[in-house]
Amino acid sequence: MKPARVPLNDFRIHMHPSRLFLPGFLVFWTALFSPLAALHAQDEDAAVSRMPACRLTILSDITLIQSPIGDSDCVNILTNRQFGRFALNYLANQLASRGDTITTVNLSTIGLLSLNRLYRVISSHEEEELPIHHLEFQKPPFFVDNAFRGDTLAVPLLRSVFTSLLAGQQYGSIAHSTIPAAKILGETLGGNVLCIVFVRGYDIGVAGEYGSDPVGASAATSIIGVRKASDYSVSIFFIDGTTGTVIGNGTAHKSGGALNEDKLTDMLDSALGEVP
Repeated sequence: MKPARVPLNDFRIHMHPSRLFLPGFLVFWTALFSPLAALHAQDEDAAVSRMPACRLTILSDITLIQSPIGDSDCVNILTNRQFGRFALNYLANQLASRGDTITTVNLSTIGLLSLNRLYRVISSHEEEELPIHHLEFQKPPFFVDNAFRGDTLAVPLLRSVFTSLLAGQQYGSIAHSTIPAAKILGETLGGNVLCIVFVRGYDIGVAGEYGSDPVGASAATSIIGVRKASDYSVSIFFIDGTTGTVIGNGTAHKSGGALNEDKLTDMLDSALGEVP
């Protein structure tokens, strides 16, 4: 499942790792160890509404797993990067066409939302030709952008924000909620509106979809688990970077077959269409 190579537009990271995570240290640790507890539902009438046009910092996690029945789950970092870059490029252009100013677009992590276990990993074109049982095992995350890799608190902070969003969405409590860790992240990145994008899914192959019994089940909109059918999802969240308040979100999913650019753009359009 490989998309065409689509480069990102000329959006750049406008921060330095040494500037990360100095303010709000105690609030950060509170949010880190209890992501669900960090969601404080607010009165809907008092919630912040997303302006028609705003300054956006786009962050993302891509988690696409190949899961052929009878073999170990495998993460192709090359494929994840290609789909991630395609999705971010498409989304950034869609948001810019609506009048938003994109200050940063960042493929932040690959696999940060994966289950904490071992996966076979493909990290080169040569490894794509190897039998799956010859691939090395790794634990997630499988990639962290340099902007976050230089600080020991960066990845835990991202994980706290990302899992809080995912858990809130799963339990239906994310709209108009405040995430303390997101406030710290937003202030660190300049106080812009944060646009956080998750692209997740399982590709189990044709044989798995049509000839095998399931070994478990979980939606692609939850932390990645085990599926019988290939399943993909896109989730988009907008967060006020000065308060940590979720001011808009949307999600979309598709099942069956391999992921391709058309499916991905359809999900991005559908998810974005749910945002005010």
